[in-house]
Amino acid sequence: MLTKKRFLQAVITVISASSILVLFTYLKVPTCDKTSELRYRVLGPLASTDIRLINHVRLNYLHPPSPLPYTLTNGVELMYTKFSKGGTWGYIQFHLEALFQHQKAGFFVEAGALDGEFFSNTLWLESSLGWSGLLVEPDRQSFRDLQKKHRRAWISNTCLSDQSYPKESVFISLHGRKSKTEILITGMLRGGGHEVGVTLPPEYEDKLHADKLYTPVQCFPLTTYLLALNVTTVDFLSLDVQGSERDILKTVLWDLVKIRVMAVEIVDGTLDKDFIHYMAGKEYVLTNEKYAANITDYIFVRRDEKDLVKTARGIHYGAGSLIQLSV
Repeated sequence: MLTKKRFLQAVITVISASSILVLFTYLKVPTCDKTSELRYRVLGPLASTDIRLINHVRLNYLHPPSPLPYTLTNGVELMYTKFSKGGTWGYIQFHLEALFQHQKAGFFVEAGALDGEFFSNTLWLESSLGWSGLLVEPDRQSFRDLQKKHRRAWISNTCLSDQSYPKESVFISLHGRKSKTEILITGMLRGGGHEVGVTLPPEYEDKLHADKLYTPVQCFPLTTYLLALNVTTVDFLSLDVQGSERDILKTVLWDLVKIRVMAVEIVDGTLDKDFIHYMAGKEYVLTNEKYAANITDYIFVRRDEKDLVKTARGIHYGAGSLIQLSV
């Protein structure tokens, strides 16, 4: 029999539960449904191969290739044209043409994609050889510019995690106070953006006269992006993220993913023999050991890609041919 006391207790319980739900909704506290749980756990740690994470990345962090015509700046604005192919761009392009000039419809990944054109190591592969791929760019303004280029590749306004799980990080964007040309502001400065915790040479930031903007950014392991795209073979990986390159590669699940050729920026001034040894243990050959320290780009080729290894080792590129930028 329901007594008056028990009835009042039941009413109070219902009211309390409703109040808590209203409060949680007002405060936007995640409830215990599966989607909210995943969004909370995506801050890490969560395994890079977790199917829920893979689906979450696929649905929320990957923008499909554009069907629209390119909207490129090169050849339209003189200063952009002059500086967009400076630095070590020519060195990497020289390798790409030698290694892939006869390969159609490959797949690339470029981390540190900027606007998809300035210093792009993959635009030629896409526009001339019909390749597709993935462009990852954490800087918000650069990503907005990237969207306007209408690249034929997947794009993501995120960063590659230097851990084997997803995480939220803080990205430091560099913005110019005053520079010789506007193009140095939009290109060179944004190219120096990096995660908190990464230290750039002091003279680098001093020369760029940069102000810093701090923004949160979501990061995922490289393996997660590839599984989200159902890709297991990457023909070319361009990794230029200002200091996290080595740790990013150590998150790759090499038994699931095959990367044939990669260009990895390492700005140390001397060869990193420990890193070279690590990559050798993953069956990769450093093909430009003679130039790597000075050029700052390590060219790795899978050992079983014998023709590519032979071609890459036969490349001789004079340092004097590089376009030098004066800041």
